[in-house]
Amino acid sequence: MNKLISFGGRAFKPDYPILTSKASLETEKPIAGASPKKSTVSVVIPAYNEEKNVQGAIENTANAIYSNRDIGAYEIIAIDDGSEDKTGGIIDKIALRDSHITAVHHKRPHNFGGCYKEGIMLAKFENFAVVPGDNEQKQDTLVKTFGQVGGDAEITLGFTTNAWIRPRSRQFISLMYVIVNNYVYDLDLKYYNGISIYPTSVLREMAEDMPANFAFFAYCAVKSLRAGHSYKEIPVEIKPTSKTSATRWKNIFGVAKSSLSLFMDIHLKDRFRPLIFRERKYDKTVVCLNGEQIV
Repeated sequence: MNKLISFGGRAFKPDYPILTSKASLETEKPIAGASPKKSTVSVVIPAYNEEKNVQGAIENTANAIYSNRDIGAYEIIAIDDGSEDKTGGIIDKIALRDSHITAVHHKRPHNFGGCYKEGIMLAKFENFAVVPGDNEQKQDTLVKTFGQVGGDAEITLGFTTNAWIRPRSRQFISLMYVIVNNYVYDLDLKYYNGISIYPTSVLREMAEDMPANFAFFAYCAVKSLRAGHSYKEIPVEIKPTSKTSATRWKNIFGVAKSSLSLFMDIHLKDRFRPLIFRERKYDKTVVCLNGEQIV
């Protein structure tokens, strides 16, 4: 039976227990008398037409990881998401001179969430993070974020403290998105779409139904926190960028559709199932909706 989890003084039973992942991760068993085992991390950096920014994003991420002495091994999965400029070639050059970097190329864009999901399945190490290829994150933000690897909390969620540098339309949409998600899922997060770090095994258990658009941020946060995983929010700062796709109508519609699907999955899945068979967990008897026993 699931234990009660408390958020904001209100208790509920987690709906989505996370099982131990059966996927292959590079981990070692502790040796008696040995020094504490260091943490490991995989990072995915999706990039679409980011020839001016992707090298900085990769190098700044590597430097930030290297600054944390508690990280023993790492990899960076740099994804050229169907770019039409020189992004792919830049990634290849960096990967050739640094064995920590893996270059992945898409003929057509898989979108930010699709790259995130692919990175999860390719990851070799126990923690997983995403850094946008537009190099929006400040260096001290990356250092602070990767400094949380190996800390007390299982999950690290960044919230932007200088969102005012973004267009007002995006600020308004982000604010409403936070308010609605917090109300609907009984959470108290400051932001949903920021840089984050999760246990890789946790993400793999939910990867199958993960949306390919920007809604994957909220999807991961809602499911993992409702399952009872510990988390820590940290303040981060971003740099101004010349472009954004988050407020395009196509992306807004996709996020709204995925958000509705998540809501149905968590709150309404048992109420609005069509005339299908249900399982009574207390006696494991499968019946039809009219009560007629079939098994």
